[in-house]
Amino acid sequence: MLGLAAPLPTLVQCRWRRQLPEAVTFLRWRASAGAAAEALISAGADGWIRGHAFADGSERVAWRAHDAGITGLCLHPAVTDASSAASADATGAVFASAGEDGRVRLWDAAGRAVATLAEESGWVELLAWSPDGRILAAAAGRSIQLWRGEESLGVWYDAARSVLALAWAPDSRRLATAANKGLHLWQVGGQAPVQLMAFPGAPVALAWRPDGKSLATGTQDGFLQVWRQAGPGAGRARGRSSPSQLTMRGYPAKVSCLDWHPSRSRIATAGGPDVVLWDIPAAGEGRPTPLRLHRTAVTALAYSPGGALLASGDREGRLCLWRDGGAPLQSLALDAEISALAWHAGGATIAAGCTDGKVAVLDIDAATAGNQA
Repeated sequence: MLGLAAPLPTLVQCRWRRQLPEAVTFLRWRASAGAAAEALISAGADGWIRGHAFADGSERVAWRAHDAGITGLCLHPAVTDASSAASADATGAVFASAGEDGRVRLWDAAGRAVATLAEESGWVELLAWSPDGRILAAAAGRSIQLWRGEESLGVWYDAARSVLALAWAPDSRRLATAANKGLHLWQVGGQAPVQLMAFPGAPVALAWRPDGKSLATGTQDGFLQVWRQAGPGAGRARGRSSPSQLTMRGYPAKVSCLDWHPSRSRIATAGGPDVVLWDIPAAGEGRPTPLRLHRTAVTALAYSPGGALLASGDREGRLCLWRDGGAPLQSLALDAEISALAWHAGGATIAAGCTDGKVAVLDIDAATAGNQA
């Protein structure tokens, strides 16, 4: 079922929906030099990766990538941008995946295996390509493995704690990792990491501001921690202030959803049924704006590419669309927990995946979606 919830005006239409066999764990849009070849890529708890035609959702390609659920899915950055869709990894890899079977694997556009990079004894929990597409990082337990194509660049190891979240800086030279009670920064080509923050509790989400000047992490015990790099500071030595750490409180549950606005110093967060926007100034404390339409815990958040719209999904399957700044635009019922959200690069289409295997692709009124921030 896909319904529009009153009383908001109907500005969203369902382009297509499909029912997959198992829960959807990841959704990614694959660009192409030709619009007709664009596809939505889905990954599931059954270990399968599928490609769906943009126009009608028909299945173009499908393959069993892992023997158990998929815990990570990355498209090479070149194929998420139509302007460079013809290029990919030097190995020909378009997709990287990780699974509960302990494997990290590379795939070409047709779903043919390019390489198996790792076979761990346990789950590979985290997977991320650097923004420039040169290095792939995977975390399992206390170790982080790095590859350039099929070439191993070595293993970073934290003897004290397991890696719970990771995120590449926009410059592709730094990798942030979050572990119990702290946030660390690793330099590609370097050795020991630098600790950026210390805090109580275990992190569950991590995200860089797009300009690389701030880093946010949400914790299991209901806090949002934000690190800000040093900046201009009057009266300070050499005219520079020190890096700072902000702590935002008041969440009723773990802060598991984070997404920075593409061009503003604003972060959307959720740790319970409310979406909370924080405007983070260069100095001083942040200012919260709560958004209240959900009745159950929010499970996914995503800004549109230009930042004009924010999407949020919750445990009971309600999908809410908000204008930049927090005004409600539309509320829809998908009837099962929303596990993944992915905006199309054009900013007027969003895909939602659910734990019951449902995938819905929705078109937003062009005038509304085009009102970029």
